[in-house]
Amino acid sequence: SLGFSRPHTPLRCPKKYLDIYDFDAIPAPPAPPENDRNIPDVAKRFGRNYDIFNDGYKHPVTPEAARRAVHAYYGCASFVDAQVGLVLDTLEKEGLADRTIVILFGDHGFQLGEHNLWSKYTLFEQTTRIPMLVRVPGAARGAVCDQIIEAVDLMPTLCELLDLPRPEGLESTSFAPLLKRPDRPWKKAAHTVASMAGHLGRSIRTKRWRYSEWTPDKGGAKVYELYDLEQDPWEQNNLAGEADYAELVEQMKAQLAGGWKAALPNGV
Repeated sequence: SLGFSRPHTPLRCPKKYLDIYDFDAIPAPPAPPENDRNIPDVAKRFGRNYDIFNDGYKHPVTPEAARRAVHAYYGCASFVDAQVGLVLDTLEKEGLADRTIVILFGDHGFQLGEHNLWSKYTLFEQTTRIPMLVRVPGAARGAVCDQIIEAVDLMPTLCELLDLPRPEGLESTSFAPLLKRPDRPWKKAAHTVASMAGHLGRSIRTKRWRYSEWTPDKGGAKVYELYDLEQDPWEQNNLAGEADYAELVEQMKAQLAGGWKAALPNGV
């Protein structure tokens, strides 16, 4: 295995990767907080940040500072792209490419100013969605799979591809069948858990909806979120308290309570 520490903080990289991007063309972060509707404070970490702009709740992040952070993140991402290229080129040079499975993935996403949030530690799409690319010798290349998989699925997938026994007790599913047929029916939802300021957050993400529950550690009322990712991809309009979505909220509650097994594809 090989890990890259970028684009993790601190957001530093060689200058040539920053120069790829025109600083003046870097847009302001999407999802400005003034457009948020009915989003609970806990979902936005009560205004606090981590890893970057840690004191932003005391000293507002200026547009200039936000642009510099996004610019640095872009540069770091391009820096890592180049390092991945070195690895793949070396596999080819050493004659290993045709017998090496390559899986490139991140451990989390990164807030880049959406809702005035930076870094991770949220249940929003920008934190919970990760990149994943898979190359298996002999398998078709260039296919795009739009099905839901989770990082926990890596272990059983590698076991299946390498013909190794699957360990007992894994709460996950091999996605090896998707490598042969990317459009086949698959998982109904992905699960995410986060701890934040005395609350436990639990979330499920279907192809269209994200539903989240925040439960106070010391008792008290739960807080709910529901976002239509087709109509509201930046998750700025929480629909959980609207009467028109009450039935859907109950369905999503049941789906979350059903756990990972309830989201499994048919026949698995």
